[in-house]
Amino acid sequence: MHIWKAIFITLLLTGFFFAATNDLGILIPITAITVMVILALIYMLSHMLMIPMLDAWAKTEIREVIAGMVLAVVVYAMLFSVNNIATALTGENDYLGGAEKIVDKILKGYDQTYYDIIRAGKRIRSAATYSPYINVPLWYVSISY
Repeated sequence: MHIWKAIFITLLLTGFFFAATNDLGILIPITAITVMVILALIYMLSHMLMIPMLDAWAKTEIREVIAGMVLAVVVYAMLFSVNNIATALTGENDYLGGAEKIVDKILKGYDQTYYDIIRAGKRIRSAATYSPYINVPLWYVSISY
């Protein structure tokens, strides 16, 4: 393994160590280090025994582990920065409260529309009830509405 790969992995894992806010957060870097050690041993074993298929497999797995760690760092960064992104988009520190306000505003609009439809239906039915000459067409319109 080249020195720049080791430095890159160390820097990635440092981010994991600092991002761990609970007791389970430390398990991810420990697992990544363990897997990389095992893969490095397999890689050395493949060179020692001169098995090119095992060598190719070990290289592929090392690349996949590095890609997985990069993906995990990106996901962790997004999860920890969601509060800052929500603050930038909404202008409020409480992004859950801001989302609830937006949803409440939308629901109020739907409630008002529903009440307007009910009110219009009542007026059509009352006009059909008290009108002696045109109650059948209005009754039909109010029922079909």
